[in-house]
Amino acid sequence: MVVLVLLLAGLAILVIGYCWLARGRAAEKRLGVPVESIRAADVGVKVPLNCRVEKTLISKKYQAKGKPDYITGHHDEFVPIEVKSARVREPRESDKYQLLTQCFLSEEEGRSVTHGRLVYANSYFDIPYGPRERQQVLQVLEEMRKAEKLPLNDIPGKQDYRCKGCAYRTLCRVP
Repeated sequence: MVVLVLLLAGLAILVIGYCWLARGRAAEKRLGVPVESIRAADVGVKVPLNCRVEKTLISKKYQAKGKPDYITGHHDEFVPIEVKSARVREPRESDKYQLLTQCFLSEEEGRSVTHGRLVYANSYFDIPYGPRERQQVLQVLEEMRKAEKLPLNDIPGKQDYRCKGCAYRTLCRVP
């Protein structure tokens, strides 16, 4: 009886291990990077304890923060990865700026970043990051700071259909 219990426990451990490995390999195929290089993940992949990094990237100097879906890389080199459910032929501009901002924030934390990756349902795109892209991100951040100071006259009221599902509805300053 004891032998049977031990055999069943061993079989259960093998099945769980196989499922865990299969889940990691599926993520590897979808992201296009080895599972072993994933250093932080929102969902879907367990990260080895010896290579966990703080996933929320913060720049106090520029008052910005971001949280990529995945971070891969080795040593101080980071590659932020954003996963999108859409099917596209070319990366969306808004997605590119989201990813470039995460590259910028990684760089601000002292890590080397040469590119990020946008993963869509049907393909992925490596987006280069360098001095030109850094300047673009700084320009967008500056435009956002200016927009925050604008009067709210042209923003729709809270009864507008677009406001009903907004996560910021309770915080919004619009009457």
